[in-house]
Amino acid sequence: MAELVTIALILLFGTLCSALAYRLKVSNVFFLVLAGMLFGMLNFIDFNNETIIIISELALIMVVFDATSRLNFKEVLKYYKESVKITTVFLFFILISVPFLMMFFFENIGILAALLFSVLMYGIDPTIALSVLKGEKNRIVEVLEIESILNTPLTLIFALIILKIIKGGIVGFGNNEVVMFLQQFFVPVGVGVVLGAIIVHIMKHNYFQELSHLMVITSAIITYVLAEIMNGNGVLAVTTFGLIFGNYHIKHKLELEKFASIFANTLEILVFVLLGTVIVNYASIRTFDELIFGTLLFFVYLIVRYITVWVSLKGLKRKEILFMTLNVPKGIDVAIVILLAISSISNVDGITTIINISLLFVLYSIVVSTVSSLFNDWFFSK
Repeated sequence: MAELVTIALILLFGTLCSALAYRLKVSNVFFLVLAGMLFGMLNFIDFNNETIIIISELALIMVVFDATSRLNFKEVLKYYKESVKITTVFLFFILISVPFLMMFFFENIGILAALLFSVLMYGIDPTIALSVLKGEKNRIVEVLEIESILNTPLTLIFALIILKIIKGGIVGFGNNEVVMFLQQFFVPVGVGVVLGAIIVHIMKHNYFQELSHLMVITSAIITYVLAEIMNGNGVLAVTTFGLIFGNYHIKHKLELEKFASIFANTLEILVFVLLGTVIVNYASIRTFDELIFGTLLFFVYLIVRYITVWVSLKGLKRKEILFMTLNVPKGIDVAIVILLAISSISNVDGITTIINISLLFVLYSIVVSTVSSLFNDWFFSK
């Protein structure tokens, strides 16, 4: 009962924070994290690991489905090449620079932990990056939107595979391990295609009022669970399912997507408030080195992002490149992985440092993105 009361109060304060952010025309994430930090100082939230994992995985499922179901192939073709190019180039630059710097700055960081951090820093949350740009339609906004939507499932897929390897779910490179690794990709695609085709077929010819909304959410959850039971990657299964759902004509589709988005937003409030609590109670910066090196890494990260945009997109003004450099906030995908890491592998060497620096990046990136959003008129001025 106590946890239910806590969840109710979190949702109440989260809704109020979101309303305030809406009035100020900024992202609500900044206020949600602050609310969580306040709750942490007051020791108001005390969820056990099982509750945190359940909330995180439900949020993961709905966020991935919400992002991929809005990725309509016909709408993205115009900027598809640019979006895919910046997405892949950014991942490449992050993976060849950040892991080595992490292991150089922190002796207790192994290669897997460094890769996990790099993948988390690759993540861009579309709800933050685009919340202040609603109504804007130009090349920069369109590319950033498609990139952030592509980025979310990729971040979660790679991060969860690394988490599974760290936990011992995939070890070595023998025949059995290769089969298990391949299962992470082929099984979920099959599950997503089959369930997606079934749901699309049913909903193309039938509409069950409120039951249709429940069917969409339940199907996304079942897709994730079934893929995980079959030793596949649940996020990839939901990604496949969402892409199929989003690219076929279905009765009352917009209404169904809106309901799924509302449910996802509810879970996002819980995750970001929990993240704020974690910042205060779990992963405060413990050493001066973490603060200095973490801050230095963030500046390196911004330089890498600037180079990525400059290399990937030709013909942009410096102000536009700067805008795309600063609007790379870490959001719901990174928050989910951090909560899962704390709940499942916090005793592994180097993971505490990874979590600390990741949370520092989350704070820096949200603040930078929020502040830069106040100068949108300058960035887009001719």
